[in-house]
Amino acid sequence: MSDATPPVTPVPRRRRGASLPVEDAAEVPPPGMSPARPSIGRRRSLRSQRSGASLPDEDAADEAIHVTVRMRPPNARESASDAPPRVWSVHPPHSLQLTAGDAPPAGHRVFTFDRVYDETSSTAQIYLGSVAGIVASVLDGKHGTIFAYGQTASGKTHTIQGGGEDAGVLPRAAADLFRGAAACPDRVFALRCAVVEIYQEEVRDLLVPERAPLAVREDPKTGVHVNCTETVVDDCASLLAALGAGAAQRSVAATGMNEHSSRSHTIFRVTVESRAKEGGDGSVRTAALNLVDLAGSESVRHTGATGERQKEGGRINQSLLTLSRVLTARGSPTATHVNFRDSKLTRLLQPSLAGDARVALLCCVSPSPLFLEETRSTLQFAARATRVRTRAKVNEVRVPQLPVAVEDTVQLEAPVAESPPIPEATASDLERQERERVQERVNEKISQ
Repeated sequence: MSDATPPVTPVPRRRRGASLPVEDAAEVPPPGMSPARPSIGRRRSLRSQRSGASLPDEDAADEAIHVTVRMRPPNARESASDAPPRVWSVHPPHSLQLTAGDAPPAGHRVFTFDRVYDETSSTAQIYLGSVAGIVASVLDGKHGTIFAYGQTASGKTHTIQGGGEDAGVLPRAAADLFRGAAACPDRVFALRCAVVEIYQEEVRDLLVPERAPLAVREDPKTGVHVNCTETVVDDCASLLAALGAGAAQRSVAATGMNEHSSRSHTIFRVTVESRAKEGGDGSVRTAALNLVDLAGSESVRHTGATGERQKEGGRINQSLLTLSRVLTARGSPTATHVNFRDSKLTRLLQPSLAGDARVALLCCVSPSPLFLEETRSTLQFAARATRVRTRAKVNEVRVPQLPVAVEDTVQLEAPVAESPPIPEATASDLERQERERVQERVNEKISQ
């Protein structure tokens, strides 16, 4: 993690999803199983203050969700079975093929995506090939969202958080954020983070001891959000400590497939604000990086879940099915409505799913014939995601620095007869006070 991240070479665009016709399963759950901005916490940032004009982004361009598939090695259970260890053949960098087992018709055997990694690949390779470019865009003011998707025990949490000497996407992104900020001496940066989980359709703040459910709200200024804790961080170590503290509070339990099975979807969010140290026009860039570790789809015949574990699995599968339906509607040229409100997951991530972010989908799968249907279902989900287009823009707002006397003069010049009653604190007063507080915070950063 100490090495500087080299620039990412853009992947040549090619036809993605299934290389031969593949029938979608848009309305079938896995076996057994916007103008607004990505926001988890209420945005107390400059971006949420509409006192300044939003600057146009001429560089915004349509792009597809970047889809990556990672094939993990067979685990102990798969290796001990009488079935062959592998029924999938991986052909990096773009395709994988079903070669044995209960094979479907020939047209359903091969899948092609932006990136495909075999069992020998490291998380470092996946990060550089599929994620690093999006992290760099966040420093430039564009929102970014990274999803990890797959059946339970497929390697999602290992890919996001890492394990042992193989650092995950999250710590690598944290290091790159501060490394990238240090490489821009002409700008001052401020970072803060939040961690929430969605457990059985309840949104919980993982940075506080209380587990009271949080309401998902929508505001014309702040967008879709929940009122959760946001921790200000000054370096990579403090960021990882905060995110690690949140991850430690995540709901986990043992099942027949995984001793530490995630029972909730977890969203790690880092917000980056920056402005020019000297000169400039007073504009401020604000962007959020969301790393979403989705709970895995489950089949009771594999997990052996009963009681509360079975109920949790059912809720997980239902929310993943809703996510699949949203992606199907977003990728359809004929869809007239996308129902983000059917689950807390799609509601909370509506800004990203609606297209106001650069998005990468990391799909983790098993090579074993024991989970052939689960792997095929994951690949069909990934194929649907390739059809979704996004248009991330630079989120930059010019905050006017008007003297108080000038604003007061303008108010006094208005005809008395046309002036409405003035409350104790007008919207102008509140906005001015907020700008003064933010300016003080930025000045403190610069003086440091």
